[in-house]
Amino acid sequence: QETTELVKKYLVETRKIDAEIITQLIAHQKIKQDKDNCACFLGYDEPQNLAYVFRRSINSRKIFKGEVRCSCKEDSFQIIIKNNQILQEENLKQKINTLYIVEGAIDACAIATLLKIKNKLIEPLQIITTAGHPNRFLKNRIEKINPQKIIIATDMDIQGRNFAQIIKTMIGNRAFSIPTYLAKDPADLLQKIKE
Repeated sequence: QETTELVKKYLVETRKIDAEIITQLIAHQKIKQDKDNCACFLGYDEPQNLAYVFRRSINSRKIFKGEVRCSCKEDSFQIIIKNNQILQEENLKQKINTLYIVEGAIDACAIATLLKIKNKLIEPLQIITTAGHPNRFLKNRIEKINPQKIIIATDMDIQGRNFAQIIKTMIGNRAFSIPTYLAKDPADLLQKIKE
C-alpha cells in the first residue's frame, strides 16, 4: 500500500524502535505495509530489484510471520547506517568496519536503535538478517561485505546459541564476538531498556 501509518505506529510505539530510523527505512523502500496491514521488510539484489519480503502481522490477536514464497535469503532485509543515516547499498562508498548478524528484521531495527541510544552510529556499519536460520548464502554475504569485525547477536535461547556457533564456524578466523544480554533477543532487550 501507499500508506505505512499502521506499521510505523506498531514499530515505534509497540516495538519501541527509533522513529527516525523507521521513517528512513520507509523512505528507502525497505519497510512497507501490505493490503492485510502487515509489516513487510524488503531486501534487494545487487541491481536493486526486490528479491526478498518478510511479512509480520501487527495484530497482537492474530500473530504470524514468514517469508513470501520465492524470497531469496541471500538478499534478506538489511540495514546499512552511518551518522544515524540509513544508506542505500549502491550509495555506500566506504568499507564496512562492523557487521552485526541477527536473526530477524525486528532484531535488526532494534540493534540500530540500541546503537543510536549509545551514540555508536558514527562509523558505517551493516546489520544483516539471516532469514531465521543458517543458510548457504550467509558465508557468501559475509565475504562480500568483508568487515573487520563481526558481532553475532542471535537469540539467547539454545537454538540461538547453537546458531551463533554455526556462524562462528562458518566465518573461520575473522574477528568476531558473541554478546550475552539479559533478554530473549535484541528486540526484547530494547523493550526492556525502554520500559
